[in-house]
Amino acid sequence: MFTAWLLICALGNQESWSCFPVQDMRGPYYNRDQCLERIDEMVTDIENTFDVRGQRYKTKCAYTDIET
Repeated sequence: MFTAWLLICALGNQESWSCFPVQDMRGPYYNRDQCLERIDEMVTDIENTFDVRGQRYKTKCAYTDIET
């Protein structure tokens, strides 16, 4: 199972970046492709909601071994 993560970074001033993590609360996802699709949705939602186009994003699909 995979969990979608974003790290959103914005230039605070000329010397420093301000970054914060965003974890998807919808998942986890059965495969990496589903996770990557969710990351695309998250970026679009964040950009539309907060008008932050042009920010830098790092993405990650974190694998979690869930025992049944």
